[in-house]
Amino acid sequence: MTTVEELTGIVKGLADVVKSQLTNQHDAQEANRQHIEALAKTVADLATNSPSSSHVDTLKLPQVVLPRYTGKPDEQLDRFLDQLTTLLKSSGVPAKHWTTYLKQQVQQDLRAYDSVVFAEEECKHALGEDPANITIEQYETYFNLVKASVKKRGKPKDERIRELLQVYYNLQQSTAEPVSTFAHRFCDIQHELEKCIPGIHYTGTNDDIELRHAFLIKLRPEIGKALMSRDAKYSSLSEVIEAANRFEQSFPPLPLLSAEYVDPFREDKAMLKPKSCYNCNQPGHFKRNCPALYNPGTNQERKQTFRGNTTSQTEVCLQWNQRAVPRCLLPDNQCKFHRQHVCLVCKKKGCKQLLHKEDKLPTQSQLEEKLSSKFQAQFDSLL
Repeated sequence: MTTVEELTGIVKGLADVVKSQLTNQHDAQEANRQHIEALAKTVADLATNSPSSSHVDTLKLPQVVLPRYTGKPDEQLDRFLDQLTTLLKSSGVPAKHWTTYLKQQVQQDLRAYDSVVFAEEECKHALGEDPANITIEQYETYFNLVKASVKKRGKPKDERIRELLQVYYNLQQSTAEPVSTFAHRFCDIQHELEKCIPGIHYTGTNDDIELRHAFLIKLRPEIGKALMSRDAKYSSLSEVIEAANRFEQSFPPLPLLSAEYVDPFREDKAMLKPKSCYNCNQPGHFKRNCPALYNPGTNQERKQTFRGNTTSQTEVCLQWNQRAVPRCLLPDNQCKFHRQHVCLVCKKKGCKQLLHKEDKLPTQSQLEEKLSSKFQAQFDSLL
């Protein structure tokens, strides 16, 4: 049997082994933690010093709706550039990409796009000689120089005035356009013209009668004519616009007919009505094909009357024996036109034959006999 001293020694040995294992495990965990912290610090340093960090920022840009410049006469290049600069600064877009956004937003107008490309080559000295060490201030200065160069190379004033005048002369209120919307368009174009040609519509210091007349002429006729007679009551364009709005609300334009009120077969229905002959007042043929013109017996004692009054017309019905079932025959075998059923060929009353003996076509044997006799006569004459 083991003594107490032996058991105590065994327990102490086991305790020393467990303590050494716990110490080694704690040291390994501490070493792993220090290694992970060192790796994280290295990655952070690389991300901070890497030149592609700006590209990473561009991938996280917010969705910003930027204005576009299309070169239309009612668009101003200066106003567009100022709006674009303000939005780029407020949306947090890096200054490095401002010029790229500018080219993207003006690509619909070739003149403006070429101006931006030319300005980039002209102002690239502002970025310095070292592309890797360009500061944000240098990018902003470069963009401002490009913007100033694009403003100088915009449309010539004469060309812009010509385009604005063309748009102004063609301006007219459409049928479904409210007066308020048209007034907004008119004032915008008039403001642009006033900037290019000061005092274009003013004849005096405070008199804008030409501007009021121009606005009234370009309104719809029913509104412009009604307000033109009372033009002396208004002293400014705003009063004319208010009066036009009141007139439009009091007398709205007539709505267009919808599809459910339009009958696409209306003309066809009128064409399907039976047409009567102008000579005999009978349906089914025209005057140039009227049988009464070529049958003297049926053209006696003819009287000219209105359509529908058939009592004083020709006594012989022209619809009789023209087909297997005459269209004029009533159930009681009477003529609905109150005429006599007389055959137009044999002149017999009540004859229903469509083809008479003299109208029948010859048979094949009759034709062969006739041809053979004809050839025999020609052969005898040659002999």
